Amino acid sequence: MRQGIICAVVSMMVVGLVSCGGGGNANSITGTDQETASIVGTWTLTINSCTEIYTFQADNSFTINSNQEIQKGTYFFQKTVTLGERHQATFTFISDNQLPDCSGSTSNSSGTTGTSYITFTSNQSTFTMYFDKTNSVPSLGPFVKQ
Repeated sequence: MRQGIICAVVSMMVVGLVSCGGGGNANSITGTDQETASIVGTWTLTINSCTEIYTFQADNSFTINSNQEIQKGTYFFQKTVTLGERHQATFTFISDNQLPDCSGSTSNSSGTTGTSYITFTSNQSTFTMYFDKTNSVPSLGPFVKQ
């Protein structure tokens, strides 16, 4: 799974989260035409009995733990979007210990940057990641807030 994410990051610019805002902790709906959310916190993604742990800090740094692999980097997250739109996120991978991830891959994602698009459930306890701004087929998820 991790290999698929890394490929998507490189080729589609993902794991992809970017730009019109920071990590922030806002978790509210503002006005009638905007939605504000945050990815700050710890999220899990379980695929084929393997759980990956994604930790997003308020200082815009992140860590991903997948099996033995540990990846670190920085992210930018668009906190506020027009209601119904996806939050854009951009990730830059700074380090990767190249140990096996949940899919067994040992590829190195250091130095890669990618963009993805995120939708949250109404209570913001889960999110789904897409590698396209409008594609209706989810790319990864659900990520569950811990």
